[in-house]
Amino acid sequence: MMEAARRVRERQPVISHVHPTKPGAVFKMSLSRGELILAKVKRKGDKETRDMLLVFRTAASTSGQMWFTLHTDARQSTDVESFSFKASTLKGKKVTVDPLGRVKWAERELGEQKQPIDPIVAEIARKYVSHTVSLRKAKQMVLAAGIKSKGAQFTYEIKRLRRLNRQ
Repeated sequence: MMEAARRVRERQPVISHVHPTKPGAVFKMSLSRGELILAKVKRKGDKETRDMLLVFRTAASTSGQMWFTLHTDARQSTDVESFSFKASTLKGKKVTVDPLGRVKWAERELGEQKQPIDPIVAEIARKYVSHTVSLRKAKQMVLAAGIKSKGAQFTYEIKRLRRLNRQ
């Protein structure tokens, strides 16, 4: 908790995607108690693995074990069926479920972008991040270039450039 507070004071992201002592480590996801993952699970008696919606309960920092329960299991913690994984063996992704029951991926993979960034948008984002132009001016430049519906690309590129500048 102290580390997160320090990051906030220094205007860094609360969740660091870079490991402090292992630069080759790959960030998978952040998990807090009660958050959901969609994971491949093989239950006792089953022959094959299947996708199951699990709730994160707790983790042991010493062993690296993480414990999950089924999202439908509301029994006492002593009675629930729990599933245990290590980060290296967990095959799943963090998800959210909206009030209508729709499941959506909670976190986008680092560097994941569905379509290539328009070079003009990338250049305008670079100018904004380097403080050459204001946000208002940058948005005007995107509109003046006749690039419609590129707001998401612009936002994505700004976040990507800021992340690169922090490293």
